[in-house]
Amino acid sequence: MELSVIIVNWNTRDLLAQCLESVYANPPNGEFEIIVVDNGSSDGSVDMVRERFPEVLLIENLENTGFARANNQAIRISAGRYIQLLNSDAMVTPDSLEAMATFMDFHPQAGVVGPMLINRDGSFQASFAEFPTLWTELCLLTGISRLVIGPYAPSPRPKLYAVPEQVDWVAGAAIMVRRAAIDRVGLMDETYAFYSEETDWCWRMNQWGWQVWYIPLIKVYHIGAASSRKRSHESYIQLYDSKVRFFKTAYGPRAANRLRFVIKVMAFLRLTVRALMLPITTVFSKSRTMPRIQQDIALIRHMISSD
Repeated sequence: MELSVIIVNWNTRDLLAQCLESVYANPPNGEFEIIVVDNGSSDGSVDMVRERFPEVLLIENLENTGFARANNQAIRISAGRYIQLLNSDAMVTPDSLEAMATFMDFHPQAGVVGPMLINRDGSFQASFAEFPTLWTELCLLTGISRLVIGPYAPSPRPKLYAVPEQVDWVAGAAIMVRRAAIDRVGLMDETYAFYSEETDWCWRMNQWGWQVWYIPLIKVYHIGAASSRKRSHESYIQLYDSKVRFFKTAYGPRAANRLRFVIKVMAFLRLTVRALMLPITTVFSKSRTMPRIQQDIALIRHMISSD
């Protein structure tokens, strides 16, 4: 089989339907299969797949097992020479799946290929980046990165001349992975509950000599954060937990501890500034600021408890 398309879903029924429709409307040339892993949805996602897409191989988890573990479930039973990981809030465009597979065919050292992610209006979305360092994370936390790198940081701005380029890592919303590379490098690290799984995977691909490519001529629509919005505080904490975990894996415990310290300090500074400004802000601004204050409080408490 040429391609296995794997979609992990958690309470995004309508988006999942659009995602599946886009795959069937724009299939690859060779034989392919679609595997949907549902992570304990309560919105009727499972029934929708059964009724509208009976040919899809459906895995039903009783709870949300996390992005990495759910993808690994599907990879283990998949038959494709290439594995297409596709978020439920993504929609493939004409020839995008075939183009990624063709690129893999002509680049045997390519372990991972990622397209340009675009918003529904066709505008650019963060699609790739260099591996994070303590400096780049500090820039992100302070907002300096938006001045240095651009509004899509850590992803660079789209280039005027769109040509394939080898990069450190690509966003996991729509990546194609070579099965031979997975056989050598291993599956996704299931200790990542959410976020940074693709960064870690690309890091390991790099360590084993496999290349990671970004192909801006291939475009895939991606809404973004459709599942994580449903659990704001938890997702916010998991984002930084995953960053620390990656630092520990890639750079060692000392680097992870330094990042944890920087995250706590910056969260405290943000919290202090927002709290001081709160009495003089408008009602509309307060409605936006209070959730951020609560997020930073939750993050600080979590980081202190995990020291």
